[in-house]
Amino acid sequence: QLPLVAPLSNTYVLLRAGESFFDEKDEVRSNPVNKLSVDDGLTTRGKTQAEDAAATLVEMGVEDPIIWYSTWAKASQTAEIVADR
Repeated sequence: QLPLVAPLSNTYVLLRAGESFFDEKDEVRSNPVNKLSVDDGLTTRGKTQAEDAAATLVEMGVEDPIIWYSTWAKASQTAEIVADR
């Protein structure tokens, strides 16, 4: 409702996807055709990074977040790990 009765209190957190198999090989894959390729999923290190990020969000007091993510395999796997936490 405008005018605002109270200041907005939204908090936004940007999170990069964990390391993927192509990241590990230092390969850039940006063709949208490959977005759904599971070949670019998270490595073991990438999964650990996502779990660490989720733990940090919990420490920050983030509760019941709304998560928007890309359809790239690495992004959706990272989002899934964060959502499960």
